[in-house]
Amino acid sequence: MIDTAPQYAPRADAPGPPVRSPWPHRVAWLLVLCTVIGTVGLGATVTTLGAGMAFLDWPTSGGENMLAYNFFNDIKVGRTDKVLEHVHRLAGATTGLLAIALVASLWISEPRRWVRWLGVTVLGMVIVQGLAGGLRVTEISTTLAMLHGHFGACVVAAMFACVLVTSRAWADSPRGLRSSGVTTTTWLTGATLAALLLQYALGGVVRHFGGALFEHLGGAVLVGLLAAAAGGAALATGERFLRWNAAAVLGVLGGQIVLGMLAWATRFGVAAVGTVAVQHSPLQIVSRGGHTVFAMLLLSALVCQFLRARRLASDPPVRETAAPLPARSSVSSVPVNRLPTASGALR
Repeated sequence: MIDTAPQYAPRADAPGPPVRSPWPHRVAWLLVLCTVIGTVGLGATVTTLGAGMAFLDWPTSGGENMLAYNFFNDIKVGRTDKVLEHVHRLAGATTGLLAIALVASLWISEPRRWVRWLGVTVLGMVIVQGLAGGLRVTEISTTLAMLHGHFGACVVAAMFACVLVTSRAWADSPRGLRSSGVTTTTWLTGATLAALLLQYALGGVVRHFGGALFEHLGGAVLVGLLAAAAGGAALATGERFLRWNAAAVLGVLGGQIVLGMLAWATRFGVAAVGTVAVQHSPLQIVSRGGHTVFAMLLLSALVCQFLRARRLASDPPVRETAAPLPARSSVSSVPVNRLPTASGALR
């Protein structure tokens, strides 16, 4: 009987797993930190203080080159609005430079084409975000200011996605896990993302126009329940690849709820407990700005959780196999009578 199943042997020239440089991941983290702490944090403070129109020109600042503008004079005379807006612009320019560095590092050392194009997409989003911020000034448009904030949340989420897909955890993650827990996590996280995007839009209306307040409160309850369910479902899977991300979702959600209550109390007051709203008080600035930043972090954490769940459920990559060896016989060795040759030697 002949065994016709192909037998495989390792090829000496078969390529091993690609060795990836750690630099794209490091640059992606630096980009996220600069954007969240610098650009977004300052931008939220600028909006809270109403300092977005401290300068009426862009890309210049007060008629001067933005990079050459001496804002120390504004510090001396107490023009806090100009200082904050100018530093926010400088932080935005730094974000742009780091986005360019991210694209360069990806195209130099990243073997996955789709990841390289993700970096290009992030750079494009940063450029659009900068243009929207500038047009908000030149057009004196509150609507553009609101859209500038909304799109900024999407930019930050895309940056966190770059951090995730360039990480070692992503490369080493298990695949092909289509359990009910992973499926439930994927659907719940997707539904939470949809609700959160709508909630973010309502928050922008409250922040910039003072409307849709009770709609925003109702949306907060819905998003809170969905986010808690999505985080709980991810924890229940027991997968380490999801567990830490789920903890981040639940932790950021808790911080967002606390900051939301503080933002309400410091802006509208709470008569039942005798709290009076003091406009532009330090607590109001921190709570309202922090509420905006944590909303972006919650969106980013949910995007990463969705990507992780999809990764777990995806098919493993098909690796190149070695060339099959010729079929071998499964017949056991049996002595065969050998006939003598003319010379008497056995062959």
